[in-house]
Amino acid sequence: MLTIPAPATNAEGYQNYAYNGGVIKNNGIEILVNAKIIDNDKFKWDATLNYSKNNNEVSGLPEELGGTVILTQPGVNSYRYSLINGRPFGVIEGINLKKDAEGRVLLNEDGSIQKTDFEEVGNANPDYMLGFNNSFKLGNYFLNFTIDGRFGGDVMSLTEAVNDQFGVSKTTGDARDAGGVDINAVYAPGTTKAGQAYAGKYNAESYYSQVGGRAGITGEYVYSATNVSLRELAFGYTFDLKNSKIFKAANLSLVGRNLFFFYKDAPFDPNISLSTGNGLQGIDVYAAPSTRSIGLNLNVTF
Repeated sequence: MLTIPAPATNAEGYQNYAYNGGVIKNNGIEILVNAKIIDNDKFKWDATLNYSKNNNEVSGLPEELGGTVILTQPGVNSYRYSLINGRPFGVIEGINLKKDAEGRVLLNEDGSIQKTDFEEVGNANPDYMLGFNNSFKLGNYFLNFTIDGRFGGDVMSLTEAVNDQFGVSKTTGDARDAGGVDINAVYAPGTTKAGQAYAGKYNAESYYSQVGGRAGITGEYVYSATNVSLRELAFGYTFDLKNSKIFKAANLSLVGRNLFFFYKDAPFDPNISLSTGNGLQGIDVYAAPSTRSIGLNLNVTF
């Protein structure tokens, strides 16, 4: 059930409308492959590969709402999260640079940048996910590691947008050092310079004060969520306790988690969300960074 503000013009005078949340149709596949690659008395190597893919589609939203329900109202921000008939759950809407048919940015009479209304700028859903686990054993020593991969999907960084707006990012510093921002732009139809190309570099402060910020052109801050990381690594030793009358088994290992990324496009960890609530997946606004942990693990069985 969804509760949304009722239009101010509704004849009944209601403050809110409650609607059935519509239907989300899911279909997907998960494949798990286990293999004993090497298995002898001296050395063992076991591997597990996990592949998962899920597609979803929203339907059944009331037509009187235009087949759309905004889950996260934008307020002062230039992003929002919406449910849209025929689209997946996870659509991120934002503001883009307005461009002509040739892909050139359109400028107003005073040289300010034109922007679109809200439109889809990303989708937080991955195309598919992979997990690759390996376990090695040589005598009493063992080594285990897990590689996780998320492929496809988008994330948005409002952290980068705000840093750009205030001129404290490396991007804005580089732009100032370069004498401005290279921009492929023309004056928009209806201006006295219509069709005329913008000459020279665009002033860095002016550019990022318009493009950056939570109320800026957020489509410029959408990144691929694809990433591959070393999720866990453990190296240890299993003690020989055949003659022990107290312990049945014991092993000591050095364990590291979230150690590093093999590949990442986004300027933050795309696997974490601003909130666990609906409508904020894939959005970063000065979220706490993901952490790396390294420690000793002692397992004892009596």
